[in-house]
Amino acid sequence: MTRNGFAASIFCVSLAVPAFSAPAKLPEAAAILDRYVAVTGGLATYRKFAAEIVEIAVTSDDGHSFGITEFRARDGRRQTQIDAGPSSRQKGVLNGVAWEFSQPGGARILAGTAAERALAMSHGLGPDSWREEFPSAVTRGEEVLGAKKCYRVRLTRKDGSVVERLYDERSGLLLREEFTELDSAGADQPVILDIDGYADSRGLQHPSSMRMTKDGRVFKMKVESVDHSTIVPPDAFVLPHEVVRAIAGRNQNPSAPNAVELADKFIEATGGRKGYQAVKTETVKADVTFKGAGLKGQLIMYAAQGGKQYQSFDIPGAGKFESGSNGDAAWERSVMLGPRLLPGRRIGGGTLGPAAEDVLQWSNSFLRVEIVSKAEVNGAPCYLVQPTPQQEGELATTFCFDVQTGYLTRMTATVVSESGKMPLDLLLSDYRPAGPIKIAYHVETKAAGQPISVDVTDVAVNGVLPDGAFDLPADVRALKEKRNTDAAAESPARPTLKRSHKSGK
Repeated sequence: MTRNGFAASIFCVSLAVPAFSAPAKLPEAAAILDRYVAVTGGLATYRKFAAEIVEIAVTSDDGHSFGITEFRARDGRRQTQIDAGPSSRQKGVLNGVAWEFSQPGGARILAGTAAERALAMSHGLGPDSWREEFPSAVTRGEEVLGAKKCYRVRLTRKDGSVVERLYDERSGLLLREEFTELDSAGADQPVILDIDGYADSRGLQHPSSMRMTKDGRVFKMKVESVDHSTIVPPDAFVLPHEVVRAIAGRNQNPSAPNAVELADKFIEATGGRKGYQAVKTETVKADVTFKGAGLKGQLIMYAAQGGKQYQSFDIPGAGKFESGSNGDAAWERSVMLGPRLLPGRRIGGGTLGPAAEDVLQWSNSFLRVEIVSKAEVNGAPCYLVQPTPQQEGELATTFCFDVQTGYLTRMTATVVSESGKMPLDLLLSDYRPAGPIKIAYHVETKAAGQPISVDVTDVAVNGVLPDGAFDLPADVRALKEKRNTDAAAESPARPTLKRSHKSGK
């Protein structure tokens, strides 16, 4: 073969082989994730919401079913309730503390890898905050899932745990998530979550039906409801009492008794759990003396379970001051200032100390309680306790428990009224029986620097209360209706998560 013939043959071969083309460049992971945000509702829609609640029905391949309720807030708070009969349990993250609770196993404050994983997963709220949860995101390639071509994205959390996701190239939707969960021994176990369908909730697309493969079993998951809220409801995160006790025990001051033990001692000293549980209604009458002004008025208080309360206080020459709660709305009104709705649903014990119902349910209000120092009230030593509120931004309260008797002898708080925030400092003494419990019959306090004494004159426990004792006055009811209308316009769905197990400890 001549040189020209060889060249010609090479040329012919080159014509027969298709020209080589470099593979198309894969999109960056950030572009894939941001596209998912866009196709499921858009960044602006996601950012309107501060919280969401998701209810899921789960059916295993053996026919067993259970429910999962998840509450998430953009500030990192999480709470999950798994309703599975005797195996029901709860877990969550609140103010940087990760915890678990079950009836047979009790409370556990997570530490080490388990705590790091829970905290790493608590960042942000929805798909729009993926950058907060995953510092690293990388596109790993393309693959086919079913008949759909997908981008595979690897995401790494702050604790180093990895999540692999498959996004449909055509629609931009998430089709599969592969991750690991820690088992009881702390080892990572693989989980695959396949998303079969999407639904709409307030302008956002969310997975509505899924299949989870775990431990060789397949679980069908149906999202029964998704509610979004522009605010975080104040009673959304309620820790089981045992969890609060466990947190308090972890923060124990070695030079003083456990703060939770002081609360227990106070309960026992003033009637015990059975005594407080026996209180269904209360009527308390007291004389209130303004020592500096020489004025004396009468305080009448009605209370019933469910946070219902009414207080009426008559001051000669100044008129009547009222406050109350029907268990759903707290309020106050006076001749001088008119009606006003208060934050929250309850008004607590006011100038008579903590309400009987609140004594047993103190863990509903506090994340933890800690001994701050030793103090003195009326010449007697007491332990000063500083609780941390469940909700960030709530006003601080302190308690001082007598070292010897266990009685609450001092309580400081901040009262929010029409005139603004007012510090409240109560000195409680003269504990005597009031039905099945004991209460302080004498209270010393101050208002605007003026000394005030409160002396209980009559107590009736479980007696008949006046008809309509807790009904909202007409002008207060009008304010509540307006607030409900405004809240509905801003956020029709206001999710709350209630724990199924209410401990009696």
